[in-house]
Amino acid sequence: MLIAEPDISYSKSLEIDIKEWGYEAICAHNSQEALEAIEKNDIRLVIIDWSTSGLNTLDLCRHIRQQIQDEKTKNKYIILMVPKSVEYDIINGINAGADDYIIKPFNFYQLKIRLQNAAQTVELLDECRKLSHYDMLTKLFNKKKIVEILEDELNRGWRDNQPTGVIMVDIDNFKMINDTYGHFVGDKVLAEVAARFKENMRPDDKAGRYGGDEMLIVLPNTGGNELKEIAERLRCAIMDKEIRTEMASIEARISLGGTYSNNLTRVSGTSLIQTSDKALYQAKNQGRNQAVILEFSSSSEGEQQ
Repeated sequence: MLIAEPDISYSKSLEIDIKEWGYEAICAHNSQEALEAIEKNDIRLVIIDWSTSGLNTLDLCRHIRQQIQDEKTKNKYIILMVPKSVEYDIINGINAGADDYIIKPFNFYQLKIRLQNAAQTVELLDECRKLSHYDMLTKLFNKKKIVEILEDELNRGWRDNQPTGVIMVDIDNFKMINDTYGHFVGDKVLAEVAARFKENMRPDDKAGRYGGDEMLIVLPNTGGNELKEIAERLRCAIMDKEIRTEMASIEARISLGGTYSNNLTRVSGTSLIQTSDKALYQAKNQGRNQAVILEFSSSSEGEQQ
């Protein structure tokens, strides 16, 4: 928690009470200190005195709220401490991004209750945001999130001079499964394939539903030979055991296409996905139920390994 309060003695009094309530607290005595604290620490709750110097209170609220609008930034909850004399101006604070306010002077028990409500709200928003990143059927990341993860891993790999692997997966003859047994069975097959992926991936690997029955797997610090081994392990995990449903036991098969960054040139996630999709297309044309790994090149041309 951040306490942005210009009065040092008053902020110290607040800090003592707040710590007794079980929160960690950092004090800032002007807007610049507040912004630096937010940038350096995992601040979730912010208490701002209306008279905080440096920037005005409204500018400080707007700056914090702009950070929240970035999906990668955790939610923050802002409470204004407003003197009775400016109570009429509270609407401007809410418009600037504040979530709640409390009129000074106040009973500290009132602040405690407001902080409890704020913490519950932040936890709820965190859970909602987390759920928004997942595909409900497969329990994998959704397309937007897995592509975002890929870009993050490419940036990390570029900094660490490590390759990033990508595997595109497609369930063979999935339309035939849907047409023969219905979409309910098809959904069961899709969910089970996703579950087996999660059981057989490494801890740092991430999988997402890219669309339909296509899934995208992001593999940090993974080059060609290791990528091929992982793809084969995933393929065998699907074919070694039938998928049992209420209507039938399905012998599911998958095709996989993969590639990896070489860090000689900086590449985008879109480029890697295009190359892995090309590799998947080759696997399909060569008879399905196999993995093809292509070496990535900036011209999107690859040679099969």
